[in-house]
Amino acid sequence: MAEIDLFEMERMQSLYWHRVEYDLSESGVVPMSLRELLGPDAQALLEAPLGYPLSEGAEETRAAVATWYPGATAEHVTLCNGGSEANLLVLWTLLGPGDRLAFMVPNYLQGWGLGRHFGEATDTFGLRRDGDRWALDLESLERAVTERTKVVMVCNPNNPTGAVLTEAEMEAVVEVADRV
Repeated sequence: MAEIDLFEMERMQSLYWHRVEYDLSESGVVPMSLRELLGPDAQALLEAPLGYPLSEGAEETRAAVATWYPGATAEHVTLCNGGSEANLLVLWTLLGPGDRLAFMVPNYLQGWGLGRHFGEATDTFGLRRDGDRWALDLESLERAVTERTKVVMVCNPNNPTGAVLTEAEMEAVVEVADRV
């Protein structure tokens, strides 16, 4: 199997993000201490047993997440250690030889590279400026999704623009993806 392309930007960020005074590339949040997050309840964590968790997440936690989705159960939920792990597992599972990934840009480029590694290629579609907001470029989505597309990858809210797709835009993505 071929090597996965080095994600140059992400690699540069991971080398320097804790060594700079002002990190303009971070898309996460400012970290908090447990005391800041939990207040007086932080003390209870000192009594919590530590153990090796199930790789898919505790059944109780997965069941709680499943309640957010009608008809879902704990068996439908897998918990991941962040978005990068989720992206890797999903694309590794769904893409194979000859498959293509339709990938929204601008974006965190891990999916773009993994689509080219696990499938045949990655085809991009974009956002465009629409007045004062970023909007889905439906024409580029239509071009990117072909009969060989196996996965359509959308980042919503988008990283790095912060754009949130409207309900109509998300319905358009689902409609185009359902054709393949």
